[in-house]
Amino acid sequence: MTRSFSWPCWISALRLAAGPLLVALYLAQYPPKFLLSVFLIASLSDALDGYLARKWQQCSPIGAWLDHLADKVLVFSALFVLCIHWPQRILWVLTWLIGLRELLALSARSFPGATGPIRGEAFAVSILGKMKTVIQCASIILLFWAWVRNSCWDLGLGQFLLCIAALLGWISLADYFRRLLRGSDRSVSGPDKTLGS
Repeated sequence: MTRSFSWPCWISALRLAAGPLLVALYLAQYPPKFLLSVFLIASLSDALDGYLARKWQQCSPIGAWLDHLADKVLVFSALFVLCIHWPQRILWVLTWLIGLRELLALSARSFPGATGPIRGEAFAVSILGKMKTVIQCASIILLFWAWVRNSCWDLGLGQFLLCIAALLGWISLADYFRRLLRGSDRSVSGPDKTLGS
């Protein structure tokens, strides 16, 4: 099926709404276990919508865009809430670093040479990007769990994992730019005969 707005898109839309819901629950002073539950369910939906889109052949540009947007809104909503609850400089610094990385990645997507096959090659999900996403999600879960248990140990481990996620994010960003520039140079110099073009 090729409908632009299908069930996977609706799942992504619900995940997009989960970000503001996290902030609203925090402002309404709901217990942290509710916030953790919302984040867990929303995070699991990320794998579900991708699986369904591939299985039902409902992949679409709007679906990919919505999935990407929902991921970012959910993560930064969670980090915002955690930074407010844990007023520690390291969390704020890491959140700003992750945010700056995402802004630079967004600017790279608008790079004049980032079109067609070059764009697809440069921004194909890498193993570093996948590792960053998983570790980042695990760190946020641990930070919420530390809030639930009031555990300094879990807080420290969550911050450590978030440091690793931020580092992997910047490394993957450098890899995106490397592939983007390499593809741009190839398009200027002509087809690469070793690739059978």
